[in-house]
Amino acid sequence: YFDIFFIHWPIPGYFVQAYKQLETLHKEGKIRMLGLSNFNPAEYEELMDAKICVPPVINQFEISAIMYRPKMIEYFQKHNVVVSSSKSLSRGEAFENDNVQTIAKFHSVTPAQVLLRWLFQQQQQQQQQQQQQ
Repeated sequence: YFDIFFIHWPIPGYFVQAYKQLETLHKEGKIRMLGLSNFNPAEYEELMDAKICVPPVINQFEISAIMYRPKMIEYFQKHNVVVSSSKSLSRGEAFENDNVQTIAKFHSVTPAQVLLRWLFQQQQQQQQQQQQQ
């Protein structure tokens, strides 16, 4: 069996049907958990409105210093969907960003280390804010 199976992209008109097919495989014991990738809140709500039986456990989408979406992260966390980051290093494109370069040189680290540290700090700040609520 697969531990988890993702729908990589919510293709309009098809992703609900695709998800329901994965639910069938889940019921047959061929997939343990179902996940989403690149779903926004509206697409998630469309999926949930379709009366699915097996809720997704995770949504993986781009989270980086270049594309940071705290409201989207918060939305999925409030709906008990684990958020997983993809493209945290922006496919290396952010390595040449002037701000990233300046910070990396100042701290004698690589641009990748700057970007990953930034992401880690965002997660820490978000957790602290949630604890205060």
